[in-house]
Amino acid sequence: MEETSLNVIIERLDNFIRENAEEHKSILVQVTKINGSVASIQKWKYMLTGGFIISNIIIIPIIVALILKYI
Repeated sequence: MEETSLNVIIERLDNFIRENAEEHKSILVQVTKINGSVASIQKWKYMLTGGFIISNIIIIPIIVALILKYI
């Protein structure tokens, strides 16, 4: 191959690597935003699940016992 064609190939590869790095940075920013949103949604889900568990184990039996006591 000629030296000029090799230089062109090297230049194109360098440009590709530079553009690829810039795209990766923007993708990383977006993924970080999405992961934060998902984490907050999961936190709410866990809080609701915990609330349902506590209500089913503690509160509902007490209410049922009180209702049965007065019937």
